[in-house]
Amino acid sequence: MILSNYSQYINNIAQSPSDTYNSITQETIKKQWDNTTQLRMVQEENYPFNQEYTEYEAWISTISDVSVNTDKIIGDYIGILFKDCDHPQNYKGQKYIYNNDTYLCYDKLNKLTQVSDFKCIRCNNTMSWIDRESKEIYSEPIFLGYEVSSTNNQISKKGTIGNSRLIIFCQANEKTKSISINQRFIFQHKSAFKVEEINNYNQESGTNGDVTFLKFHMVKDTINPQTDNVELNLADYNNIMNSDTTDTPSKVMSEIIINPIFSSLVAGNSLTFSANLYKNSVLADDVVTCIVSGLDNSYYTLVEEIEKNTFTLTCDKESLTKLVLTFSADGGLVEKVIEIGLRGGF
Repeated sequence: MILSNYSQYINNIAQSPSDTYNSITQETIKKQWDNTTQLRMVQEENYPFNQEYTEYEAWISTISDVSVNTDKIIGDYIGILFKDCDHPQNYKGQKYIYNNDTYLCYDKLNKLTQVSDFKCIRCNNTMSWIDRESKEIYSEPIFLGYEVSSTNNQISKKGTIGNSRLIIFCQANEKTKSISINQRFIFQHKSAFKVEEINNYNQESGTNGDVTFLKFHMVKDTINPQTDNVELNLADYNNIMNSDTTDTPSKVMSEIIINPIFSSLVAGNSLTFSANLYKNSVLADDVVTCIVSGLDNSYYTLVEEIEKNTFTLTCDKESLTKLVLTFSADGGLVEKVIEIGLRGGF
C-alpha cells in the first residue's frame, strides 16, 4: 500500500522534459528580470487589431549587427522579450509603441523557442489617403524602405519615364486592405508613388486565415497640381472631394490625439503632454478640456494651460485604482478617455 501511494505521488508531481525546461527557464527569467539595463515599458496592440493597447514590462535590445552602412539605421530594429514565457501569441504586422515610436512586428513569437521574444522594425513614415466613397481621410504608420531602387529613367520613343521603386511594410487592417493597385500616394509633400503590386498572400496561423501584414511595391509617379493636395500629402484629393458632392457629402473625421502616449506615472514624477483636436487629420484650434475621475485630488495634481491645450500631470502617491482622464472638444461631440496607473517609486 505504501509503495502504491508513493508511486501515485511520484506520478502526480512528475514533469515531462519540456515542462521541466519551461519551469527552469521561467524561474531564471524572473530572478534576472530587474537586473538589467534593458528593462523598458512597451505597449502592445490588442488582436484583432483595434488601436487599443496593453502595456507590459519588457527587455528591449538592438538586434542588428554594427556595420558600415549609410542607409540602414541599426536602432530601427529591436528585439522584445516579455517576462511571461506563456505570453499570448502575437502576429506579423502587430503594432508596438516604445519611446513614443510605433513599431511593426515582422518576426513573431515562436513557441518552440520557450521564451516570449520577437523582432520589430520602427515605422519611419506615414501613408495618407482619402476614401473615394466615404471621403474619409485615413493615415497609417508604415516602414518605408531605406533605398529607392531603379533610379534610372526608362527611355523609349514615347518619352522618358521615371522608374524609381520602393517597398513599404504596414499592418493589414480594415483601412489598409482597401488599398488597390495603381492607387497613388504622396510622401514628404514632394514625391508621388503609385502601387504596382500588393503582397497580401501570407495568411497567419491562428487567425482563421486572416492576413495581418502587407507589403506594397511602389513605382515613381508624378505630382498633379490640379488634383493632388501636396500640403496634406493626399493624392487625387481635389478629384475625390469634388466628385458627386450632391449625392455623397464629405464627412469630417474628428479625433483627440494625446502626445506623448502614456499609461502610467511613478509617484513624485510629472509629465507634460498635449491633447489636441484633429479634423480629417488636420490640427484644429479648438479648446480641449479635461475631466478627472476615479481618484480624489490627493493622489494627483493636474495643471492645465487651456490656450495651448497642454497639461502637466503629477503623481503625488501610488494607487491600485487607475486615474481616469476624459478629454472633450467641439462642444462635447468628440471625447477621448485614457486610464493612468499611479505607481510607486522603484
